[in-house]
Amino acid sequence: MIEGASGVLNYGEIHCAFPLEQGAAVHAGQVIGQLVRVLQVDKGRPCTMLHLERYVRGTLVPIVSWPLPDPQPEQLCDVSALLLQSIKGATPC
Repeated sequence: MIEGASGVLNYGEIHCAFPLEQGAAVHAGQVIGQLVRVLQVDKGRPCTMLHLERYVRGTLVPIVSWPLPDPQPEQLCDVSALLLQSIKGATPC
Protein backbone atom coordinates (compact mmCIF):
# COMPACT_ATOMS: atom_id res chain seq x y z
CA MET A 1 0.00 0.00 0.00
CA ILE A 2 1.37 3.39 -1.02
CA GLU A 3 -0.12 6.67 0.19
CA GLY A 4 -0.05 9.77 -1.98
CA ALA A 5 -2.11 12.85 -2.78
CA SER A 6 -4.90 10.76 -4.36
CA GLY A 7 -5.22 8.44 -1.36
CA VAL A 8 -3.78 5.03 -0.58
CA LEU A 9 -3.20 2.68 -3.50
CA ASN A 10 -2.94 -1.04 -2.90
CA TYR A 11 -1.18 -2.87 -5.71
CA GLY A 12 -1.77 -6.60 -6.05
CA GLU A 13 -0.46 -9.37 -8.26
CA ILE A 14 3.07 -7.92 -8.17
CA HIS A 15 6.44 -8.85 -6.73
CA CYS A 16 8.00 -5.85 -5.03
CA ALA A 17 11.11 -4.61 -6.78
CA PHE A 18 12.79 -4.00 -3.43
CA PRO A 19 11.83 -4.31 0.24
CA LEU A 20 9.63 -1.44 1.35
CA GLU A 21 9.26 -0.46 4.97
CA GLN A 22 6.31 1.46 6.36
CA GLY A 23 6.92 5.15 5.82
CA ALA A 24 9.47 4.67 3.01
CA ALA A 25 9.24 7.27 0.24
CA VAL A 26 8.60 6.36 -3.39
CA HIS A 27 8.64 8.78 -6.29
CA ALA A 28 6.54 9.25 -9.43
CA GLY A 29 7.82 6.99 -12.19
CA GLN A 30 9.73 4.75 -9.79
CA VAL A 31 9.38 1.01 -10.45
CA ILE A 32 7.84 -0.54 -7.35
CA GLY A 33 7.34 -4.06 -8.67
CA GLN A 34 6.75 -6.39 -11.56
CA LEU A 35 3.58 -8.21 -12.52
CA VAL A 36 3.39 -11.88 -11.60
CA ARG A 37 1.79 -14.68 -13.57
CA VAL A 38 -1.73 -15.34 -12.25
CA LEU A 39 -2.83 -18.09 -14.65
CA GLN A 40 -0.71 -21.21 -14.82
CA VAL A 41 -2.07 -22.18 -18.25
CA ASP A 42 -2.37 -19.63 -21.06
CA LYS A 43 -5.98 -19.85 -22.29
CA GLY A 44 -5.49 -17.32 -25.07
CA ARG A 45 -5.76 -14.46 -22.59
CA PRO A 46 -3.12 -12.45 -20.74
CA CYS A 47 -1.58 -14.43 -17.90
CA THR A 48 -0.77 -11.34 -15.83
CA MET A 49 -2.85 -8.54 -14.38
CA LEU A 50 -2.54 -5.63 -12.00
CA HIS A 51 -5.00 -5.60 -9.14
CA LEU A 52 -5.47 -2.01 -7.96
CA GLU A 53 -7.47 -0.71 -5.02
CA ARG A 54 -7.82 2.89 -3.82
CA TYR A 55 -8.54 3.85 -0.22
CA VAL A 56 -8.96 7.10 1.71
CA ARG A 57 -5.77 8.64 3.09
CA GLY A 58 -4.62 7.12 6.34
CA THR A 59 -5.82 3.59 5.56
CA LEU A 60 -3.24 1.08 6.83
CA VAL A 61 -4.91 -2.27 6.17
CA PRO A 62 -6.53 -3.39 2.89
CA ILE A 63 -10.01 -4.89 2.78
CA VAL A 64 -9.70 -8.66 2.66
CA SER A 65 -13.37 -9.44 2.13
CA TRP A 66 -16.40 -7.48 0.90
CA PRO A 67 -19.39 -9.81 1.03
CA LEU A 68 -22.15 -8.89 -1.38
CA PRO A 69 -24.77 -7.43 -0.97
CA ASP A 70 -23.11 -5.51 1.91
CA PRO A 71 -22.60 -1.79 1.18
CA GLN A 72 -19.23 -0.62 -0.08
CA PRO A 73 -16.76 -0.16 2.80
CA GLU A 74 -16.34 3.54 3.69
CA GLN A 75 -12.56 3.57 3.24
CA LEU A 76 -12.72 2.05 -0.27
CA CYS A 77 -12.75 4.55 -3.16
CA ASP A 78 -13.54 4.15 -6.87
CA VAL A 79 -10.24 4.05 -8.76
CA SER A 80 -11.81 4.67 -12.21
CA ALA A 81 -11.44 8.47 -12.32
CA LEU A 82 -7.80 8.23 -11.24
CA LEU A 83 -7.05 5.70 -13.99
CA LEU A 84 -8.79 7.80 -16.64
CA GLN A 85 -6.90 10.89 -15.52
CA SER A 86 -3.59 9.02 -15.74
CA ILE A 87 -4.09 8.07 -19.40
CA LYS A 88 -5.18 11.47 -20.71
CA GLY A 89 -2.72 12.44 -23.37
CA ALA A 90 -1.14 8.99 -23.42
CA THR A 91 -0.25 7.57 -26.82
CA PRO A 92 -2.57 4.66 -27.71
CA CYS A 93 -0.99 1.28 -28.43
